[in-house]
Amino acid sequence: MAEDGLAAALRARIEGEVVVAGDPGYDRLRSVFNARIDRRPLAIARCASREDVVAALAAGAERGLPVAVRGGGTSDLATLDAGLVVDVGPLDRVAIDPEAATVRVGGGATWRELDAAAQEHGLAVTGARVPRLGVAGVALAGGSGWLERALGPTCAGVVGAEVVLAGGRTARAGDEDPDLLWALRGGAGGFGVVTELELRLHPLDPTLLSGFLGFPRERALEVGGAFRDLLEHGPDELGGALMLGAGIGGACSAVVAFAGSVANGEEAVAPLRALGPSIDAVAPNEYTALQHLFDVRNPHGSRVHLRGGYLRELPDEALERVIAAANRPAAALSHLLLQPLGGALERLDPDAMALRIPDAPWAYRCFGLWPPVESLDRGAIDWVDGIAAALEPYTLATAHPGFLAPRPEPYRSATGGADERATRLESIRQRCDPEGTLRPDPPAIHARAPR
Repeated sequence: MAEDGLAAALRARIEGEVVVAGDPGYDRLRSVFNARIDRRPLAIARCASREDVVAALAAGAERGLPVAVRGGGTSDLATLDAGLVVDVGPLDRVAIDPEAATVRVGGGATWRELDAAAQEHGLAVTGARVPRLGVAGVALAGGSGWLERALGPTCAGVVGAEVVLAGGRTARAGDEDPDLLWALRGGAGGFGVVTELELRLHPLDPTLLSGFLGFPRERALEVGGAFRDLLEHGPDELGGALMLGAGIGGACSAVVAFAGSVANGEEAVAPLRALGPSIDAVAPNEYTALQHLFDVRNPHGSRVHLRGGYLRELPDEALERVIAAANRPAAALSHLLLQPLGGALERLDPDAMALRIPDAPWAYRCFGLWPPVESLDRGAIDWVDGIAAALEPYTLATAHPGFLAPRPEPYRSATGGADERATRLESIRQRCDPEGTLRPDPPAIHARAPR
């Protein structure tokens, strides 16, 4: 069997564990966060070092196999059929240099590990809102989090990386390869296997004013308008999102995080408190606790459908439309985040990174999550697509990087052709992976970008 020959070759070459069908842990390691993705790789190589990654890629190349890279195990692209999964999960080292305010993380490190280590030194970088996500995967997709208005997206902090290319050569993104560094800053992957990432950190007090204010759902339009007005004119240190749960009885919450002094934060959120929330859970909290706020809303093994985009404006009419769509019944864990942009996001150097954030004041992220029961799919998917349809008149054509299809389509210029950024990205991918080994066919089920 092909599996046996591949497994034998891998076991002879790598120190890490090799898992194939029938082995303990195979079903766990082939699965991803989204239970709608059900794929069966020939083998999973649990790489314990850069040398293991090189050897695993060589074994796959000898057999002409497509390769998927698994880090945190949350991406739909972290598994595949009839190919090799290079699992860098064991490469989870986190090393802080407090003097230089930088961190080196292994390709398998998650935000839970990075956040905890950095906060021991009063440091942070914008991290994912769900800490089980892999650091490298989030950075490659741009990286959105509660701190982005103050600190910018995750990828803006990437200062270097060690990457094993498809042919087995190790490249060092940075001074040695500035083009690859540019691509890794939000270019969505497909360049190689990241075995180490270096990020710049920023001072952040371990305690910051954060949490959420909860309101009755019937006040959603009033609260949404007040939240919009506050964030569009608020200080850069103030971040957060307006969250609407699914259904007329779903949550209506203003999530806030202030990356500055608690006193200044109290002043910034005072207009929201003046609305008289039913629940006031905004207080001086540890940043690491804020990062876990959405854990219970994102259980591993859910079935998932995602939509997201950038909004050119968020007038009352848009709020009315999206609230009406959100009021439709759906699985209780499904939710919408209306996310303010601006602040540091407006001051990014467009030539320094592949990430493209358009001139837009808002973005939306809609998460359809429901139990692993296929019969619930239609209703949950319709709820998410209904949100996207309600916001479509206000949505820019530029896709949100966190919700791109697994094989990202290039951005288009006004004349309809691929723009300079897309051309440059494709050129770098061709240089790093000319055979397309690390770009296997995407799963049939994936997030759709707005038109």
